[in-house]
Amino acid sequence: MTINFPNNIEDLELLKMLKNYADGKSSWKGSELTIIEKESSNLLYSNIINFINNVIIPILNRATSRELESFTMHDKNHGMKVAQLMWRILTPEKREILSPPEIGLLVFSAFFHDLGMALNKEEREKRLRIIWDTMALSTRKKYQKMIEDSAVETKDSTENFIALQKLTSAQEAMLCIDTRERHGSRERYNELITMLQSFHQKDPVNITNIYSVLKYQGDSFLDVLLEICISHNEPAESLLQLNMLTPGRLRFPSNYPVGGCNVNIHIIAAALRLSDILDFDRERTPSVLFHYLLPQTSLNSLNRSYLEWGKHLSISNWTIDAEAITYNGHCYDHVVHHTLNQFCEDISNEIKSTRKTFTERKEDWPFFLSQNVICNIIEHGYKYTPYTFEADTDRVFELFMGKSIYSEPIDALRELIQNAVDACNLRESILKLYDEATKTNPIIIKFEEAVDNEIPKISVIDKGIGMDKWIIENYLFKIGKSYYNSFDFNQTRNELRKKNIDFAPVSEFGIGFLSSFLLSDRVEIETAMWESPRGDSLKRIMEIDGPTRLIKYSEQVNEGPGRYKGTRVTLYLTKDYENMEDTFWNSAKKYLRDVCVDLPYILELQYVSKDGQLSVEYIEPIKKVIDIPESLLKHSLKMEVDDVETGLKGEIVLINPTYLDYEVNEYIEKKGFILSDEESFWNDVTRSEYSEFNESNSRLIRGGFKIGQVPGLPESEIFGINNSFSHISLDWRKSDNMRYPRTDLARNSLAEKGNISDSINRIIITYLINNSENIHIDLLTSIIYRKRTVEGRKYLENYNALKLFNIFINCHAYARDINPVDLLAWKKGEILLPYYKYGNEKRYYENYLFTTILDMLIKYISKPVVSKNTIQLKPPIENWEETLYNLANFQDESDGWGLFAEFEEQYEDVLYIDVLHYEFFNEKYKILLMENFRYDELSLFEKILSKMTLISHDKINRYEYDILERMSKIVGDASIIPFSGSDEITLNQMLQSKK
Repeated sequence: MTINFPNNIEDLELLKMLKNYADGKSSWKGSELTIIEKESSNLLYSNIINFINNVIIPILNRATSRELESFTMHDKNHGMKVAQLMWRILTPEKREILSPPEIGLLVFSAFFHDLGMALNKEEREKRLRIIWDTMALSTRKKYQKMIEDSAVETKDSTENFIALQKLTSAQEAMLCIDTRERHGSRERYNELITMLQSFHQKDPVNITNIYSVLKYQGDSFLDVLLEICISHNEPAESLLQLNMLTPGRLRFPSNYPVGGCNVNIHIIAAALRLSDILDFDRERTPSVLFHYLLPQTSLNSLNRSYLEWGKHLSISNWTIDAEAITYNGHCYDHVVHHTLNQFCEDISNEIKSTRKTFTERKEDWPFFLSQNVICNIIEHGYKYTPYTFEADTDRVFELFMGKSIYSEPIDALRELIQNAVDACNLRESILKLYDEATKTNPIIIKFEEAVDNEIPKISVIDKGIGMDKWIIENYLFKIGKSYYNSFDFNQTRNELRKKNIDFAPVSEFGIGFLSSFLLSDRVEIETAMWESPRGDSLKRIMEIDGPTRLIKYSEQVNEGPGRYKGTRVTLYLTKDYENMEDTFWNSAKKYLRDVCVDLPYILELQYVSKDGQLSVEYIEPIKKVIDIPESLLKHSLKMEVDDVETGLKGEIVLINPTYLDYEVNEYIEKKGFILSDEESFWNDVTRSEYSEFNESNSRLIRGGFKIGQVPGLPESEIFGINNSFSHISLDWRKSDNMRYPRTDLARNSLAEKGNISDSINRIIITYLINNSENIHIDLLTSIIYRKRTVEGRKYLENYNALKLFNIFINCHAYARDINPVDLLAWKKGEILLPYYKYGNEKRYYENYLFTTILDMLIKYISKPVVSKNTIQLKPPIENWEETLYNLANFQDESDGWGLFAEFEEQYEDVLYIDVLHYEFFNEKYKILLMENFRYDELSLFEKILSKMTLISHDKINRYEYDILERMSKIVGDASIIPFSGSDEITLNQMLQSKK
């Protein structure tokens, strides 16, 4: 059956039937219609025609006028197609008994469900302001930069156009995402009703009151229409939900009275969702393709347009038959082709899910639709092969249930407690909608010793949201599918946000429960949902056998005031733990105290002995400060962290390394260690107070759980002993996706540490610079600063370059034992200043903070003079202070002076010297080298030398050898010093060694 779509609303089959009712030509009830029924049908028909033509269609058509034109067509044509599809997919038997209000609801929902996609100018500006307010700081900065760039007038009109296009594209992308997410919300539909009412008030003659339009024989069905439209953006299972305002009644009943008719709301809601998903062709982008065509970030320019979409795909026609739904067309892109296949699978799954709601309600399937959806696409320029990765199920379970991910079996407790925290958080958040004083009970961890022939068991018990059958089937037993990443949860979270209630779940992967089998071969789950939207209050008990993965499942009636709510997970400990109950429980308590640092709920630890005696302990959130040993307190620098940009909170402590060095030496003397016996000393010292202090005072906290050490802290110059400690909590509110940063699968560290590491580094360095006058110079000169990307240290440009230089040139003088008088003489232009001397340093200074920052700045005011083991600075340029004071944008990829430098007199004929990380060609050879070599070839020289010396065992390739050979011919048999402290070697000698 090929479907033809009319151009005029009057030609819709549904409205033709309604017109027949009005004219008395047919009847939905099997008998002749009364005059009142005809008149009511005629009034409804007229109201629908006039209102949709005069109000709804003009609004829909503007949806494609600007912000949505690149991606989808939610205009009159889509409404017409959905309404016609509703008729076509209903069985003939159901069409014949459609009542007037059912026809009204079908037609109105077809045009009204996507009305929220349309934005007028005022709404557009309002939404952009709201998006700005909720935007993560990092994204806001990028967007602000686009606004600024678009406002700058340049001589090049092309640059202005590109900047404005980028801004417009970013706004379009953000509005598309925002509008798609909220267009089907109750809030948006209420806004639309208010808007439609305002149209009537401005022009009551030509625009009918919306409440009068959606009425039959005196009964309004506006509220029903809104529920139907809201449900089209929800999973099919929403059709099974109970009415939250009328307990015990279905949200979508099959016999809802409107005037003299009973309306089947279930069928209408199902018809809308099925017809909506069936309508995709060249004019309309499926939502799954929308995400493919949309840029990866809302601040990139659009990398696909509607025209490009039209090039990629042209659906020629599609048919609906008893055997299959078939889409026929052409495609020019293999990714789009594969996505279309996926979308056809989505259509099939939607039909299956919707049909299941009729089965569960024991109602007949009213649609002429097959679950078989075929994507018949002709490829152009490629051969489509639907290869995909397939998982070895046994191996997957082996990985997730074994030690491949988790380092310790006891990590299973953390995973279960994380689930419990999320469940309690969700329940508490929902309760706040009705009672702000609500607080969930503590989470219980209960250990029971073995009695008789039983084995010991440990349970995690919470009074959280619990699970009903739907949650169990769709999330608990679906590996890698987390409820907290689902549409169901996001929908609930959106409702909470409307009341300024929100939380970010700690769980994310959907695999944590499987860690239970690290401790147990048998797991028992007892659960009942606190308030199921599906009206499912049954308690369910599942016994899971780990080795076979078989599940014993039972259901129990669970009613009354004292009914069970929440979840209990019990692990029957494996035989490995039978004879070590006390040790296991003590280990578990120690582990929980270390990991469960700052939970929003108290942990109640219950221990039941063999004779049934119960003892109870509690784990409460620890204070967010670091306890410094008395002996180190006066040598410590404490920094409170409350970072606006990232939301990081907590405390960082730096200890003066000079004093720590003294403490360690004193410890060595007291213990009687021989300094050369380093291994035995460090084995012992790891058990000292320093080691315990290190371990317990460096915590990165995510959702209350410790996930490892804090990245980005300064490193210590004393092997094995840290001099920086921190207790830092992550904040989800500052992230772009309003979630906690992702961890690795084992939850031992962040998946991406770079941003947090850069932020911690920025926080520390900013504090040190701001308070440099009050910080001991020993501490300032001891900070090791691994070189960051230019972006990662851009914050330094917030400071005046002269201020930075004065702070860190003094650190340089202190570290190098340079007399202040000599430093002053250098500043006056009277002497050279020692910058580096190999082999005579107390410390290796390459990665120290003061060296790194000086390297950024010194190149602007002074040039180096290089020898085999030293670098000295020439007197600074005239007006050097003014140069630094006015210096901006001093962050670039090159920290140093470039490739060439002046060599000391005794090395005037040497071609190249490497003094640790400073590498230079002799200025004497600059013209000759630049005439015969590209810059990138000269930059490669250090790498070539490292391969040809003892520094590296790698072999040089032919290209590198040719560079060396050409250099030998051009500059002659010049000598080089390939690394610090080495003897001179000629180019010819190096070439001979590699022949």
